[in-house]
Amino acid sequence: MEKAGMNRRKLFTLIVLVIGILPFLVISLAPLIGSIFRTGPTTPITTPSPTAQAADTVKKYEAEETGYQAVLEREPDNIAALEGLINARLQLIGLGKRPVETIITPLERLTTLNPTQPQYAVLLAQAQEQAGKPEEAARTYQTVLDKNPTNINALRGLAQLELKQDRPEAALGLVQDAIQTLKTAPETPESQENLLAVNLILGDIYMSRQDYAQALTHFTQLAQDHPNDFRPILGQAIALKSEGKSADAAPLFNQAVSLAPPQVKDKIKRLAAANTPNAATSPAPSSTDSPTPAP
Repeated sequence: MEKAGMNRRKLFTLIVLVIGILPFLVISLAPLIGSIFRTGPTTPITTPSPTAQAADTVKKYEAEETGYQAVLEREPDNIAALEGLINARLQLIGLGKRPVETIITPLERLTTLNPTQPQYAVLLAQAQEQAGKPEEAARTYQTVLDKNPTNINALRGLAQLELKQDRPEAALGLVQDAIQTLKTAPETPESQENLLAVNLILGDIYMSRQDYAQALTHFTQLAQDHPNDFRPILGQAIALKSEGKSADAAPLFNQAVSLAPPQVKDKIKRLAAANTPNAATSPAPSSTDSPTPAP
C-alpha cells in the first residue's frame, strides 16, 4: 500500500511537470506535455561514463515497465500499476525510448477508472494531441469541460488546440463563455483565482493572434485588478516588447521579477533580455516551474 502511495505521488509530480496544476501565463500556448520531453535524469559531474549511466537508467525504467505490465495482465484495473506504468513510460519518453502513443491506452483506462480526477483526462488529451490525434484530444478535453466548464487546464488545452487548428473564434468563444460563467458564480478565493487564470488565457489568445494592442489593454486591466500578481504585469511587458517598445517594457519586466516566485525570476530576466522582436514566441514561465515540484 505504501508503495502504491509513493507511485501515486511520483505520477502526480510528473503531471505537475507536464500540465501544471496551478494556473499560469503561457504566452506561446506551446504544447504543455512537451515539457516532459525536456525532463530527463541529470548526469552527476563525478560520473565517469554518462552513456553507461543513461543505459542503466533506460534499463531501470524498462524493468519497471515490464513489471507493471505483468501486474496489469493479472489485474487490468490496478490503479497503482497503471500509474506506475505511465510514470515509467513518461520517463522513457523523456529519454527518447518510447513514443508518446505508449501512454495513451493506460491513460484511457486510468481516466475511465477515475472519472472524478480530471487531471488524468487532461494528460490523456495532451498525449492524444502530441500523437497527432487532435479530434480525439478535443473530445477528451470536452468531456472534462462538460463536467466543469471552468477547468483551467482543459480550457487552456482546448483553446490551444483550437488555435492550432486555425479556429481562433472558437478559442475566444470558449474562454469568454468560461469568464461569464465565473462572473456569475459565488465569489470565493478559488473562483476569483480561476477567473484571473481564464482571463490570462484570453490574453494568451490575443497574443497568439498578434493582437498586441488588445492584449496590452487586457493585461493592463488585469494588472490594475491584481497589482500583486506578476503574471498580468509580465503579460504587459511581453505585449510591449512584441510591439517593439522594449524601453517601455523594461520597468514592467523588472516589476514582474520583483513580484514573481524565486523559481521563475531567471526566466523572466531571460525574456526581458531576449533580442527577438516578438517575445510572444518564447514561453513565459510557470508559477509551478521548479526543479522539485511538490507532489
